[in-house]
Amino acid sequence: MRRNSFALSLLGCLAACVGTDTGNPTRGGSGSEFERPRVSGCKSHGGQLSTGLAAQALTTSNAHDYDGLQCLRWEREGNRVRFEAFNFTDSCEVSFVGRVDAPRPGHVNVVLKNPACEIAGCGSCMYDAAVEIDTVRAKLADDAEVELRTEDCKGIQTRLASWQLAPGDGASALQCSYPRGADLIDHARRQNLCGKREMPCRTSCGSKDVACDPGLVCGAAGEYSSTCLAECQSDGDCHLPEVMTCQQGVCRLRN
Repeated sequence: MRRNSFALSLLGCLAACVGTDTGNPTRGGSGSEFERPRVSGCKSHGGQLSTGLAAQALTTSNAHDYDGLQCLRWEREGNRVRFEAFNFTDSCEVSFVGRVDAPRPGHVNVVLKNPACEIAGCGSCMYDAAVEIDTVRAKLADDAEVELRTEDCKGIQTRLASWQLAPGDGASALQCSYPRGADLIDHARRQNLCGKREMPCRTSCGSKDVACDPGLVCGAAGEYSSTCLAECQSDGDCHLPEVMTCQQGVCRLRN
């Protein structure tokens, strides 16, 4: 599926253009009848967390495929749909508690709650999340929109993004965008990923001039000008052909 501009509100403009619901927490179904979303620890701090959900077998995807990108993926199998979010950004060292809310029939929110009111003074972190939802139990239409939200300790929710479903057993879709430059640079420096695919290069990772790994070219992508992009001759050479295209000899996300 081509990148949506933007059912995916978190991707590319997380800090600037998310919508916030203030006041009371979302009412409706408690979500206790649904499977709880599973959320990774902070991927940007601590080497043991750098593989995110892939190491914890919490997604069906290889989380490394989405390194350097922010992505939403869904896949339908029978009455169940699996939802995955990769590299969404929030405060560092948050221990999210996930749930699924059904505020009204046919509408579902995936909510990731930060139960602590304290905000650690250590910058931002990237996280992954995954959940499976029974569409019959949730009364979801084949083309329903499912929202991803965070919630603070006071019950105030912020809409990060949404998955837009489509009918068909076995149907799936992927949406990706480039993260905010400062968040990606911080993540890459902490995890020693500078010079890797979709990661910063040259001096954007610090004072040292960082070269890209073999098969990668340092070029412009998203809001920053120094990113390691994979060389290609056709769209099929790109590691995520669903959302990438070969442009001027390198793989970039479709506009």
